[in-house]
Amino acid sequence: MFNRNYRVFLLIIFSAALLFISVVHANQNEHESVVLEVYTLMRENVITRDEIDWLALKVSTLQILGDSPTLQERNEAISHLLIQTKTNHSFYRDADSDRIIYESVLNCRVDVETLHPTKTDIGYIKVDSFSSSDKEMMTIFAQSIADQLNKEDERELKGWIVDLTHNSGGNMWPMLAGLSPLLGNGVHGFFISPDGKSISWGTHHGRSISGNHIRASLKQRYRVKNNDIPIAVLVSKKTASSGEAVLISFKGFKKSRFFGQHSCGQSTSNRRFLLKNGDQLLLTTSTFADRYKSRYGGSILVDELTESPLRAAEDWIYSQSN
Repeated sequence: MFNRNYRVFLLIIFSAALLFISVVHANQNEHESVVLEVYTLMRENVITRDEIDWLALKVSTLQILGDSPTLQERNEAISHLLIQTKTNHSFYRDADSDRIIYESVLNCRVDVETLHPTKTDIGYIKVDSFSSSDKEMMTIFAQSIADQLNKEDERELKGWIVDLTHNSGGNMWPMLAGLSPLLGNGVHGFFISPDGKSISWGTHHGRSISGNHIRASLKQRYRVKNNDIPIAVLVSKKTASSGEAVLISFKGFKKSRFFGQHSCGQSTSNRRFLLKNGDQLLLTTSTFADRYKSRYGGSILVDELTESPLRAAEDWIYSQSN
């Protein structure tokens, strides 16, 4: 009886050990699978895909993982992939912890002075960051910008100032829809993929458009009284990503000029990929270009480099009206 009970006990312990090993092994395999999924998505889609030795990158990434990868080693391997693809924009979001893995050599998280315009004959519009993809919130944000425009336009203006100095990015579509009364109807820029394919962005009757798709809309549309007056755009090192897309949208205007500091250098577009484990990879897949298809991808240079962009912009606008 004792021997039989002992054998049963050993069998239970052995089964439990096998179960534990299989669970650990499954988790380890999951970590490796996630990294390889990220690697594959990057190899097929990342903007720098033609500049990378993918076999060498796979070898170095698997070396970081090792034979029994932990969560920490998984994250280190993903960080390695982000570093080596050199987009300075892509990032990985963990669904469970909401932790973000992001690698960039750019330093755009800088303090920027809040500007206080005083000129009553110059319209002033401040467009800050906006990250929500909720349609109602997008409409509210876009309408708030358009309402600012409409209120400023009640006066007789010599010009406009569009302040992007605090705009570090997010969702560009409500930004463009809000500015549509000033931007007017038409194509204002392009997303260009590594193979040269392009998708336009622009505005039309209070809507922001990507290709043939409406992305955001105003509830109440306006038209500025005079679309032939100067537009000064204020830029800082903090102006990034979607902020840079808005900046590019003013490129090519007959009377536009950029003041401040050169932009952050994330004039590229991220595409969202949902991984099998529920995490997300926000991968840089295209370069911004202006309406003439001049490509950017890095920092956008201002016309006048200055520590006093508001004053410089006001002086320029007055000079244009003389």
